[in-house]
Amino acid sequence: MNLISRNIVGAVIGAATAFMASATDFHLSDGSILSGYISSQPYASGAKYEIVANQAYIVIPRDSLISEPTLSFTPKASLEAKWVEWADANDAWDLKDNVEGLYLTNVSAKGPYQNLRNVHVMAQGIEYRFVQIEEGKYQIPASKILKQSIAPRSPELLSGVDCTITLRNGNFTKQISGQLIENASGNCYSLLDENGMTQTFKKSDLVKMEMHGINTDQDFPSQCEYKDVIIRKQGSPVTGYITAQDYGQKTVTVFENQSKQTLIRFNEIASFNKEPNTGVYNPLTDVILAEGSVRINDKTVINHLDVEQHGNHLVVMPSDSVYDAHWITIKPEVEAKLVYYANLPKEQKISDIYLIPLTESTAQEIGIVKESDSKGKFLFKKKKNKEEEDSKVYALTYEDMVQKRIAPERTYRSRNDVTRCIYSMPEPGKYAFYNNTTKKALIVQID
Repeated sequence: MNLISRNIVGAVIGAATAFMASATDFHLSDGSILSGYISSQPYASGAKYEIVANQAYIVIPRDSLISEPTLSFTPKASLEAKWVEWADANDAWDLKDNVEGLYLTNVSAKGPYQNLRNVHVMAQGIEYRFVQIEEGKYQIPASKILKQSIAPRSPELLSGVDCTITLRNGNFTKQISGQLIENASGNCYSLLDENGMTQTFKKSDLVKMEMHGINTDQDFPSQCEYKDVIIRKQGSPVTGYITAQDYGQKTVTVFENQSKQTLIRFNEIASFNKEPNTGVYNPLTDVILAEGSVRINDKTVINHLDVEQHGNHLVVMPSDSVYDAHWITIKPEVEAKLVYYANLPKEQKISDIYLIPLTESTAQEIGIVKESDSKGKFLFKKKKNKEEEDSKVYALTYEDMVQKRIAPERTYRSRNDVTRCIYSMPEPGKYAFYNNTTKKALIVQID
């Protein structure tokens, strides 16, 4: 049985600097780990931070308990879904009479963990260890926080905040950029740079920290999971997003909106507070594809159909006699946009991808006939006489590529080398995504 889920211990971030928030793991001197964010950080020595944790691993010495916990076994069938998910992910099930479940209890203790409700008991004896997966608030002295950490951002996440750090380097300065991933006791920081190398530095070498969104197609606020609220010693609070801390000038810059940024001196600040950036935070995720792979909306494409030129027509060639097996069906009432994803070779241009309405025709009209080769693959060849069997085909022309091409609303290539073309949903009908480099097509049916 694992002591605690990676979701609790290892996948969250933070630091005691005002702008390192977002799912922070706070490693405490008593062995506890709180996973959440600092909602209140008084700017004074010896202060207590208020940590809002949505998951926690809590260690309490037996002599700090006000009363011995009474353990109550709850069968798996009676547990809330979040407990079932946690126990399954961590192989953390307890057994009683061959029935899976969890021992849960309420805890009263001295110190920051005075009243814990509905926690899971991981260990008991000279100290108790509990898991809490409901939101709780804890008042923790800054001196008790040994380390704050965050797991490196997933490649699929296209939104987030990085920083550019200016450091003293003798009589000069140097800059490093990337994601802050660790703060040890407020004295030493770790940053994962743009090349995947971890850079460590002392707080005493800091000259300036500047924050920026990693996605240039999004504004800064929509990439911030939390909003900063600066409580001043005098005057009203300033709410926005910290974009810089200058340790030389001893100032903080707060972005309030597109037309207003506020500069606040360190000695004017009573507390750095944070709150969830509800309604504004909009994390975007990427689709990870192997090179040459294509996806249309949420459907992975398996069949890429050959396209052959016959006269002025480009005929889409099915690998068998049934076109229907190769269609991707999109329902506009469910999906608002048509999105083409592809991991194209770097040398291929996005402009080589065409979305064109398909014309349903017959082989006879085009002047070809369908046959099969020795391996059973269907092919078309030039029609020789009128008696040869006719068949339905889908085709487009070079004229279609110029006159009927549907332009995407937006096209870009992500840092994971995935090309994304976003289209307004076309009218019902059949369409081809035609790759003019590979001479292959995908048929899309819009219902």
